This record gives sequence, C-alpha cells and structure tokens, in this order.
Amino acid sequence: GYGNEAPPGLGAGAVVGARPGPTVPATAMRTTAAGRTLEIVAALGIATVQDLGRPGLMRLGVTPGGALDRRALVLGNRLLGNDPGAAALECAIAGPTLRFGADTLVVVAGADFGPRLDGADVSPWSPFIARAGTVLSFARPARPGTGLRCFVCLE
Repeated sequence: GYGNEAPPGLGAGAVVGARPGPTVPATAMRTTAAGRTLEIVAALGIATVQDLGRPGLMRLGVTPGGALDRRALVLGNRLLGNDPGAAALECAIAGPTLRFGADTLVVVAGADFGPRLDGADVSPWSPFIARAGTVLSFARPARPGTGLRCFVCLE
C-alpha cells in the first residue's frame, strides 16, 4: 500500500480517502479527513492527485512538481472557498468516472470534458453538490486547442 501517499496514477477501482499525516497536510485533505471517499469507477485518461507542489526544495533534490495547470487548480479551489493550493484530482486527456461516498460540493475546472452528474450536464467552473452515491462522468475527451487537463476540486 501507499499509506498516506497517493499512488502515482489512479485507475479503476481506486478509492481516494487519504488521512492527514506527515505526508498529507490536514488542510489539503479536508474532505477525506471527514471520512468521505471518492471511488474511481473507470479511468479513461490519466488521473493523479495534485496540489501546487513543493517549491523551494530543489536544494534538497525535491522537484517542485504539482499541478500542470496551476491557474485552473487555484481558481477551482477559490470557487469552493478552499485554500488555493488544496489538492484536487487532475485529469489528463479524458475524465474518469467517479462515485461519491458522501454529499460533496464540487467544481470541475480547466478544460471542458463535458462533465455530467448521473447523466445530466453540469457546468464547468460552477460549484454543484454531488450527493452520496451519485456518479460524475465526462462526455468527451480533450479536444485540440481547448486544453488537456481538468481538475475535480472538492470542498
């Protein structure tokens, strides 16, 4: 297992539910610290958990890492009232299918992959409530010129 660390890539069947600890700050995992889970039902592209990275640690051999579309991550988090650098699910090329284990306030930020909640369209860049058991899916993969990454930000 990965303990408190997220695996480098998340595939179908993964359940994201990290606990605060030495590698996961409590502020970055508010949602999962309350016992909520997010199940990855199907993974079509690449999905990783990203925050703003670890700037200033190159002298120790730690690359900054973090979200590739920093603006989308920060704006998505701000729409929810989160810390701008809070961790989110970064989806590249195509969005996964996700099932919520508890009522959760969500924003899908970044490239428009056509987010749908239980089959109904939801607007990117607009907060919505995903009730426990609902499924977030994406209608289309990234299109040329519209961006390659979206972020699923959770309150």
